Amino acid sequence: MKHLILLSHLLNRHYIDFVRPTKISLCIADAQFNHFNYHQFRIIYHLSAAKHFAKNHKIDVIQKSEWIACFKHFNKHDDHILFHPNDQWLIEDLKDSFAQQSIKVKIIPDINFFYPQIETKIDRPYHLNRFYRRWRKENDILMEGQLDKQSALGKAPFRIARMAS
Repeated sequence: MKHLILLSHLLNRHYIDFVRPTKISLCIADAQFNHFNYHQFRIIYHLSAAKHFAKNHKIDVIQKSEWIACFKHFNKHDDHILFHPNDQWLIEDLKDSFAQQSIKVKIIPDINFFYPQIETKIDRPYHLNRFYRRWRKENDILMEGQLDKQSALGKAPFRIARMAS
């Protein structure tokens, strides 16, 4: 059985469509909110959005204090799939918990990030600013600062404008 493990900050219908799993679990551990000093309202909003997503897509929610408790009842014979969470500390915690439960998980690259383009198209040290400038240029999306002053679309910095074709 193909089992997709979603984390509460990776909520996107495209993950489900990409994997086409037979089972989906949304795992939430209190430990992920204790790593940084998050504001309580941010945590409440985050949990609310995660549970709303799960309810709309009929996904089982597993909320525990630690990651290891979330994975305790997973079937060890299933094909577990997890999208890379894009946080090094989190992936290390998850790998440790999977190992302690003897669960094999295939971790695949997050489909919402441009990692291959960053590595292959930028030869200088990695900076998001350079990457997004190149990406906007390739996709014909200009920022206000790149337009002439008469055709600027607003006063707010970094407002994006699509070039008319």
